[in-house]
Amino acid sequence: MDSYQTTNVKVTTLRLFWGVVEETQSDTLLRLNDTQLVKQLVWQVTNRLILSSEETCALGDYIRTRTMLIRDLTRSAGSQREGWASFSNAQHPLDKERCFPA
Repeated sequence: MDSYQTTNVKVTTLRLFWGVVEETQSDTLLRLNDTQLVKQLVWQVTNRLILSSEETCALGDYIRTRTMLIRDLTRSAGSQREGWASFSNAQHPLDKERCFPA
């Protein structure tokens, strides 16, 4: 599938899809095989947005060609969340009151 075929997926659908990827728990996405991952993400999008059968198939194809990217981003986001949790418990070098007075 070349990149020109992804024009069948509307921009609003793509935005919603990538938002769903960001919202979904990392361990959920990482434990699924490729087929399950595609089905899960299509299901989550179609629960929020009404798509025709053609749009649903196009979204599935779009996701199928990006499973490695989705997994890489999910792993990266998971490690950043872990890092942010330890960082947020530490003293931040930026003094919020001084930089952002009320």
